Amino acid sequence: MSVKEHQIEEPNNAERQIKQRRIEGFDALRVFALLLVLTSHLQSLWGSSSAWTKIYGLDIGQIGVSIFLAISGALIGGDTRTSSEWLFARLLRIYPAYWIVTVAAFAATALTGYKQIDPLQFLWQMTGQGMYFMTDMVNVATWFIGLLIALYFSIYLFKRFDRLIQGVTLCSLLCLAIVMINEFESYFAHALAFYVSVGFSKSKSWARLRWPVIGLLMALAIPNRILGYPTIGLLGVYAAQFVGKVPNPIKLFARYSYEFYLMHGIFLVGAKKLLGENARTTLNIAMILLSVAATWFAAAVLHEILRWCESKWFVRGRSNAYIFRE
Repeated sequence: MSVKEHQIEEPNNAERQIKQRRIEGFDALRVFALLLVLTSHLQSLWGSSSAWTKIYGLDIGQIGVSIFLAISGALIGGDTRTSSEWLFARLLRIYPAYWIVTVAAFAATALTGYKQIDPLQFLWQMTGQGMYFMTDMVNVATWFIGLLIALYFSIYLFKRFDRLIQGVTLCSLLCLAIVMINEFESYFAHALAFYVSVGFSKSKSWARLRWPVIGLLMALAIPNRILGYPTIGLLGVYAAQFVGKVPNPIKLFARYSYEFYLMHGIFLVGAKKLLGENARTTLNIAMILLSVAATWFAAAVLHEILRWCESKWFVRGRSNAYIFRE
């Protein structure tokens, strides 16, 4: 089943219902993935044991990452824009919020002395590639941006040279081979979830092989557990396409999920530093809830400001491409 998010022609009622169901299903899946990541990070800051954030040896936060990437891959299937239009739209969605949050994170770190920082580290992280050059990042959760940008640029190149399916197939095989050789390569396991999801959504031949491919990954995950990450991500994306209407609070939370992801580490670390190591359990719980609420509010504000700026500077063309306003 292909995933179509963008359509040039006005869809009929049946098509509109399918489109809405798929989008809402992905909203619910985004929120689920975000909760997995949030729970894992809460455990790393406040928990004494990581056992309850592991499933068959898999970290639930890393499961959330694979789900995010599988969703991103699935949404590429229905995109009708040119390679340059698509990449520009993706970078416009990623970088402005990321830059603002990164500046805020470095400012907070400098003021509190939480970590040692330097200008070179700041510059690398502003590019989104800090994970490749820094051993101790500020706002560690944003390591994900480096992986996402690398995947997007690979798709851009494949689309640019009209070799999307061939490129996705080759990268999927390479990622699988690397993970089979080194079972600790979660980076390539997440990339595998992305590339396979693109293949399922973009190619009928790939789609016909959905269950053999997922079955193979499940079988290989028995001796190599890390392949459980892409397997769960791909199963989640498939199941989400059959989800009916989701509650409005879930859709609202999903709307700000990217900004929430970027910000949550800043608020959680700040709350932990304010409380110290010996705070009472009830106080810890209250501070966690307060920091999550503050993160959501800040994410909503940032999202709406950036969307307002986008509406002032750009207009969307017929192919859903961004065009500068004159």
